[in-house]
Amino acid sequence: MNDTWQLTNDSPLSIKITSAKYYATETLNDPNGPWLDLRPGLYEERGLDLHLDDEMSEMQRVDTASPTWRGVLIRPGDTLTACVPNLVDLRINYRRAGLWGLAERRSVWVRGGV
Repeated sequence: MNDTWQLTNDSPLSIKITSAKYYATETLNDPNGPWLDLRPGLYEERGLDLHLDDEMSEMQRVDTASPTWRGVLIRPGDTLTACVPNLVDLRINYRRAGLWGLAERRSVWVRGGV
């Protein structure tokens, strides 16, 4: 069973994602650490997905951005939809875009099944 979460940028400022990582029981013994970068193809493997609701923004992200979500800009009013299955955690680290957010660190943590 997947839990679907919608995360909307209600701020008047854009935000920039610094990382999107997931944690699951099988990642505990991974040599890269328990938190792994979110990458394409995880929906088919684990049921884990993150995407922008706006079709044009999502197509632009897929065409130009890193597959790990690092550096993706979320404009005011844009919504991210996260599908997170049971026993999986998704952590999205972000900051305000531009000079305002250089020293700032924020995060959203979604726990599947909770």
